[in-house]
Amino acid sequence: MFRFQKLSLTVVFASVLAACGGADSNKDEITSSSNSNPISSTSSLQSSSTASSQSVVEQPQEFEFDPVVALAINAGGEEITGTDGIRYAADAYFSEGNTYSTEGAIDLTDNDALYQSERWNAGNLLYEIPMANGIYDITLKFAEVFHDTAGARAFDIALEGTAVTTGLDLVAQVGPLAAHDIQYHGVEVSDGTLTIELTGTLDNPKISAIVVYREPNGGDIYRQQCLGCHGNEKGEAAITGGALTASECRACSSLDNLASFIDIAMPATKASWCKGQCSIDVANYILDNFAGFNGIPEEAPVEQVPLAGDIAACEQGEDAAFGGLRRLTRVEYQNLVSQLFNDTNDYTGNFGKDGKLGNFNINVEVPISGLQTDQYMEVGATVAQSAAANLNRWAPCTSEDVNCVNDIIDNVVSRAYRRPLTSDDRARLLAIFQDSAGGFETALATMLQAVLSSPYFLYHLEFGTDQHLPSGVVPLSSHEIAARLSFFLWRSAPDAALLSAAQANQLQTPAQIESQARRMLQDPRAKVAVGRFHLEWLKLAYPEAGAANEAEAIAAIEDTVRTVTELTYADNGDFKDLFSVSYGFLNDVTKDLYSVTGSATALGSNGFDKYALAPIQRGGILSRAGFLSFNTPPSGRGKFVREQLLCGVIPLPPADFIPEAPEGDPNSPPRERWAEHVTNPACGGCHRLMDPLGFGFDHYDDHGQWRSMVGTWPVDATGEIVETTDIDGLFDGHVELQQILSTSVDTQACYAVQWFRFAIGRQPGLKDSCALAEINQIASNENYNIREVMIAITQSDAFRFRRAEPAQ
Repeated sequence: MFRFQKLSLTVVFASVLAACGGADSNKDEITSSSNSNPISSTSSLQSSSTASSQSVVEQPQEFEFDPVVALAINAGGEEITGTDGIRYAADAYFSEGNTYSTEGAIDLTDNDALYQSERWNAGNLLYEIPMANGIYDITLKFAEVFHDTAGARAFDIALEGTAVTTGLDLVAQVGPLAAHDIQYHGVEVSDGTLTIELTGTLDNPKISAIVVYREPNGGDIYRQQCLGCHGNEKGEAAITGGALTASECRACSSLDNLASFIDIAMPATKASWCKGQCSIDVANYILDNFAGFNGIPEEAPVEQVPLAGDIAACEQGEDAAFGGLRRLTRVEYQNLVSQLFNDTNDYTGNFGKDGKLGNFNINVEVPISGLQTDQYMEVGATVAQSAAANLNRWAPCTSEDVNCVNDIIDNVVSRAYRRPLTSDDRARLLAIFQDSAGGFETALATMLQAVLSSPYFLYHLEFGTDQHLPSGVVPLSSHEIAARLSFFLWRSAPDAALLSAAQANQLQTPAQIESQARRMLQDPRAKVAVGRFHLEWLKLAYPEAGAANEAEAIAAIEDTVRTVTELTYADNGDFKDLFSVSYGFLNDVTKDLYSVTGSATALGSNGFDKYALAPIQRGGILSRAGFLSFNTPPSGRGKFVREQLLCGVIPLPPADFIPEAPEGDPNSPPRERWAEHVTNPACGGCHRLMDPLGFGFDHYDDHGQWRSMVGTWPVDATGEIVETTDIDGLFDGHVELQQILSTSVDTQACYAVQWFRFAIGRQPGLKDSCALAEINQIASNENYNIREVMIAITQSDAFRFRRAEPAQ
C-alpha cells in the first residue's frame, strides 16, 4: 500500500513534533495538513479545470478541513517534492507506456519540474492504483511539452469506468508548455482499486502527475481537532476535557447525544465548528474505536490524582505526568517580540483565540489551522521587516556584513529559541541569509522571518537531558528550566542572569531554582503575571475597543488586578486574604458602582486610586464587579465556585441543552423560580452543585451593583455547600460563604492546582501525586502565602522533569 503524506507548511514542523513525542510524519498513518485548501464534501462526480497556480478546490464547503493527501505520483519522473509541499512518488501503477521529458520552462505554475516529465502510451494509458474503498478527490496534472498547435493532440479521460472529460486539447485550453490541472470531486472507490484511463482521439494520451485526496472522515477530524486535548482511543495523554473512553465520557451515552454535544460545543476553542454530518462522523469514530465501546475492552478507569496529592507517592522517587506540546499564547508571542526586538507594537491582533486549560489562556491543542499558520508567516514577515530596518533599536551590531549576522544569530536567535544553538542551526540560518535575493536588509528580514516561523520559536519544546530515571522521566536541562521559570513568572523569555545560570548548568537543584525564582518575583514582570493569573482564573477579559461596556469592564478588571497585586506584594498576602481584602483600586466608574464617597487612602495611576471598602458589601475579590459581572447569576457564579475554587466537576448538560433562566411563576419569589433548576431531574444533577453556591451572591445584579430587593422581593442570599471534604453546610450571604471557602482544604489545594496549570501548562495527572503533595505541604507551612505557593510549584518534580511518553 501507499504511504500517506503531509502537505506544504507542515514539513518544517513535522520533524520537531516527532522528536517531542508528537505527530510523526514517517508513520504509516493518515495525517492532516496545516496549510492547504479544504476539499469538497460532495459525493457526486464533478470536475473543474484550473491552471495549476490556483487552489486545488474553490467552492463552498460544508465544513472547513485541511485535506489528506492519499497519493501523489510524478508520472514519468523521479520522486520529487513539489513547490506545493507535496511529495510526489516516482512513476508507478501504470499498465504500460513510455516517458518523455523536456527542460523547457512551464507557464502557469511555479512547479516546473513536475510538468517537465510525462507518461504517454499509444492508444490508451491505464492506471490501476490500490486504494481503500471510500470517496476521493482527484487532481490530474497536464502540460503539452511536444506539440505547439491546437488540434494536434486530444484525449478522453475516464475515472472508475465513467467518462469525465472528452476531447481534452491542452494547447487549445492553455497553450503549449503551460500547466493545466483538472479536479474531480467525489470519486467513489468500491473495489479496492482506483482506475484512471486516458484514451487518445488525436495522437497519444499523456499525463504529468496525479494527486489523490481522500475526503476527511471522523478519524481525520478527531486527530486534527480533538486528539491534542482528549487523547487517543485508549484514553492516554488526555490533557484537558477528559478522555473519551466509555468509563470517562459523560456525553457518549448514545450516538445522538454525543453528536449533538459535538455539534453545539466542540471543539472548545471554536464551538459549533463541526456540525451536521461532521459531528456524526466524529461521534461514530469515537463510538466505533474507543475503549469500552463496540466490544473493545477497556482497562480499569484511570485513577484520578487526589486534589492535594499523596505524599506516599514520593516513596517511588521523582516522577511527573505526561504533558504533550504547548504553543505560545498571544501574550507570550508579543512579549517575546518586545524583548527580542525592543518593539512594543502589538502584532497579535489578528491571531486566533488562545486555547483554554481550565480558565487559563494556554495553547495545548497540537494541530493548528491553515489560517493560523498563514498568520504566523505574515506576522513573522512584518516583525522581521521592521527589525531589519531598525537595527539600532535592538541588534548587538549595526554593520551590514556577515559578521553582524553571525552576532545576531548567536545573541538574539538563541534567545528566541530559548536554548543554545547547534552548528546546524547556525549554518541553516546563515544559508538563508546568504541565499536571499536583495540587499542586506531584505536578506536579514528573510532570515528573521524563518526564525519567527520556526517551531523552536512558536512552541515550548522540551527534550530533557540524557539521564533517564527508572520512573520514565528525564530531568529538564538548565536552559529548559530557565524557559519554564521565565514563562511562568514573566510570560516571556529568560533574562541575562537566568541565561547565565543556565549556561553554567546552575538550574538543576531545587535550591538553585528557588534562588532564581525569588529573584524573578521581585521583577515588575512578575507582578504582571500575578495579575494575569487572577484575571484569567476569575474569567475576566478586556473588552474590544468601542464595546458598549468598555469603560465598566476595564474599571472592574483594573480593580481586581491591582487589588490582588497589592495584596500579594505590599501586604505579602496569603490565600485567605483574597476572600476578605477590604480595599480596592477605583476610578469614577467603580466609585459610583460601589457607592464610595470618601477620599482615597493612597494615590494609584491612570485614575485608579486606593480606597477603603465596606467589608459587608465589598470584602473579598468575589464581591467585586470583576467576578460578578463576568460570571452570570446565580448559575455562572456557582459554577465558578464549584469548578475553579473547589476543583469540582459539573456534569455535562443534556445534548439539546439551551441555556435560559427558568420561567416559573412570575408572582413567586425569584428563589422559587430558580429552584426549578435543582428539582428538575433533567437539570438537578448539575444545578444542585452550583446554584446554591451562586445564591450567596444574590445581593449583586448582573453588573455587580449591590441590591436589597429583586423586583418587589427581598434578596435571599442563603445557600448550601455540598460534596466537599470539610465545609458542607448552610451559609447566609457572600461574606460567610467567602469566609468558609477560605478555610477549606479543598479550596486551598485547588488554588495550588490552578497555579500548577498556569505554571506548567497542563493538567495534573496521577504521576503528579507526589508533586501536588509536596506543593501543598510547602504552601501549608507558609499559610498558603501567594508568592510561596508560586515558589513551591518551581520546587516540584512536575516542574523539574518531563515524561517523554504517556505512562502505561
